[in-house]
Amino acid sequence: MPEGRVFTLVLFLVSAACVRSAATGRLLLAQDLESGDRAVQTGAPAAGGGLFTSRDAALGASILVSLVRPAEAIETFDEGASVTLSRDARHRNTWPRWAGRELGDRAVTLALAAGPLAYGLAAGDPKARRLGLHSIESHYAAALLTRILKTVVGRARPGTSSDPDVFKPFSGEAAFHSFPSDHAARLFALATTFAMELGDDAPWVPCWVAYSLATWTATTRVMDCAHWLTDVTAGAALGVLAARVVERLNHRGSRQPGPWLEFFPLPDGSVGLAMSFNVR
Repeated sequence: MPEGRVFTLVLFLVSAACVRSAATGRLLLAQDLESGDRAVQTGAPAAGGGLFTSRDAALGASILVSLVRPAEAIETFDEGASVTLSRDARHRNTWPRWAGRELGDRAVTLALAAGPLAYGLAAGDPKARRLGLHSIESHYAAALLTRILKTVVGRARPGTSSDPDVFKPFSGEAAFHSFPSDHAARLFALATTFAMELGDDAPWVPCWVAYSLATWTATTRVMDCAHWLTDVTAGAALGVLAARVVERLNHRGSRQPGPWLEFFPLPDGSVGLAMSFNVR
């Protein structure tokens, strides 16, 4: 079996095992999915609350700043840090670098998201199923938003141009899909979902595991000349934002009548989008 598939399988099992440990130790919250208490604890509004908050606005602003780079100091730091991190390509095949690249693979991140769902289905644990479903939704929401921005913005990758201000909007070439980082977006979306679901009682999961792994993968993307530093910071912010909105939508006490958008995976690996309506 190829190393990448073994790595994916191991992380799938580790993800499920972490949730099992949390469930056994009563670390998953005891509130029912329909309770509004959990929504308050995670920062998600109860029924009738707004969909976006001031923190979400700050995340959106950071994505815009990463693209526009309005100050010369930001440009200098971005280019300097990107060059410094990618300078030593001789160590590209070391185990930590390999692990960072594999961790950001779409199949691996999907396995991490599906681990809790698999455990929840096997053990009959509704809270683990909830975590898994929210993780998968956040994963695909971040992936879809990233794909849209990559196509619209069209920033050249470091390996394509030494100037981060070279753009080719609406290009189908991967060489001009640098902004934002898809790897960073998906992993930070998962890390944020785990933080909101498990952070109150198992802070080691998001703080010492999820966010650390997401940060390392984002760093390796710069080291491998696949992204500029601002690409991965924007991807991270986008992932956090996507996860917060997905969590808030799922934890509303009673959904209001109107359209709701849902993301779901398709057999070919792409993302489907469905709209549903609630009628009283």
